[in-house]
Amino acid sequence: MRTAITLHGTSSLNEDPAEARDYWLTREPAMGMSNSNWIPWLQGELCRRDILTQTPEMPYPYRGRINYTEWENTFRQFEIKPDTILIGFSTGAGFLLKYLSQNPEIRAGRLVLVAPNIDPENWLGNFMQTNYDNNLLDRMGRIDIVYSTDDRQFILDSVKRIREIYPTANIHEFKDKGHFTLSKIGTEFPELLEIIAQ
Repeated sequence: MRTAITLHGTSSLNEDPAEARDYWLTREPAMGMSNSNWIPWLQGELCRRDILTQTPEMPYPYRGRINYTEWENTFRQFEIKPDTILIGFSTGAGFLLKYLSQNPEIRAGRLVLVAPNIDPENWLGNFMQTNYDNNLLDRMGRIDIVYSTDDRQFILDSVKRIREIYPTANIHEFKDKGHFTLSKIGTEFPELLEIIAQ
């Protein structure tokens, strides 16, 4: 059975870590970042297509507390096979780029970066800082970058930089989907499913 791993992003909340944590855990129903936006819908759709899809909840996904080593330790628990589809949303996409660059032995079938954030303004400290592997495309089989031109500037700057590093990546540009959140696209993202199915 093929596999996929989808990584959520971080909260844009600027509160202290306890307040941000309480915000996510006291919502009705209580949920983490891995159950937000379109991620549960995509997991269900991929599972229906016999692609076992994991959506790990990464530790402390908010600006005041995010830690690369903690995310790395959590992510290492998941097996990446040569046919695994890796999907990263926002900061999750940036994490995947760093993690894969630092682990050159990893091979996967696909890397899909949705509204990728590689932190061009250095808000997250050393969370994203790395030397990106120029040979990543050779190890991934295919890299897709999905973004909308009306997203925030730091996302557009991230996309520009990633395109410079990986000029042969497949680009999927939208005009009116913002950061692909509930307020812009709701809980379903059929365009992403179509891209993954290509």
